[in-house]
Amino acid sequence: MPHPNIKLFITQGGLQSMEETIYNEVPCVVIPFFAEQEQNAKLMANKGFAKTVDGKPFFKERGIQKCYPRSYKKSKVI
Repeated sequence: MPHPNIKLFITQGGLQSMEETIYNEVPCVVIPFFAEQEQNAKLMANKGFAKTVDGKPFFKERGIQKCYPRSYKKSKVI
């Protein structure tokens, strides 16, 4: 991640991702899914170098369909 073109890091909020974000001084968006990730996301947001997004809707089929609609999939198949 230490590449100069990286302007934002999107992560699930695990400990190693948090360490990389701090070490490389890159702001991040955290989408926590389980375990300590939600607590890490809150900590990073409180420190001011992250924004959090609720990951629970992504578990639902509707959330996945919003991200990858069938029309997108069909247009990308060769």
